[in-house]
Amino acid sequence: MKKLKEIKISGISLPLYAFFMIVLAVTIGLGKLPLNMVGITLLLVLLGHLLYFIGEKLPIMNSYLGGGSVFTLLGATLLSFFPYHSCKCD
Repeated sequence: MKKLKEIKISGISLPLYAFFMIVLAVTIGLGKLPLNMVGITLLLVLLGHLLYFIGEKLPIMNSYLGGGSVFTLLGATLLSFFPYHSCKCD
């Protein structure tokens, strides 16, 4: 557990970040995420920091392709391109 607390994603320890992600996943799953600035900002910040953290840890991405910033853009593009959710959009 001590080793998990040493891992930090944008200055937040991993257990606390995981708690935030679980709360976000539950609210999305229940359909209770508010579609105003607060809800969407929480979603974008948590996913953006996670993608940046992963991009900084991947050796090829970090050394040759620009690191976390490029991986964040790539991840956001892939999330919008592939149908990963069941949207009831009209």
